Amino acid sequence: MLYMEDFLQAIDTAITADLETQLLAVEASRTVTVPRWKVLGQFYNLSRQYPKIEIVPGSEEIDTGDDDSPIVETIRFMEASIFISQVGADAGVVGLVLARYIEAIDNIFDSDPLHNTLSGLVDWVHIVSVEWANFAVQLEDRTLEFSVRIELQAKKHG
Repeated sequence: MLYMEDFLQAIDTAITADLETQLLAVEASRTVTVPRWKVLGQFYNLSRQYPKIEIVPGSEEIDTGDDDSPIVETIRFMEASIFISQVGADAGVVGLVLARYIEAIDNIFDSDPLHNTLSGLVDWVHIVSVEWANFAVQLEDRTLEFSVRIELQAKKHG
């Protein structure tokens, strides 16, 4: 049985294991330096000096087949969001930092078959959307916090 807590922890583990490697690959391919995050939080992280990454639960859907037939196999779909944020003054500069984090996270889940199943926890996991809406929010101290949301979906039989 797959539970949300296990799903969130597996995402955290995959990112913790590979994000540095993937950021180094992005830096090498683009000849840039990407500022590093300090804390990978599963819920809310208050650090504003560095890019922050938060993993939050999304929705769960359980499919048991047709209403008229007996349950043969249960299929569970789960969603979680990864929020990446950074405080800054220049939307162009911070936007590129966030875009590079998206590229690195996309590489974690799409280029590595081990993480594509979260070490066998699910049948598959992939990015279903990247949302740049509400990209910048003015904070109380008049700085801007820029953020992007990556939505992941996973499927598990049984």
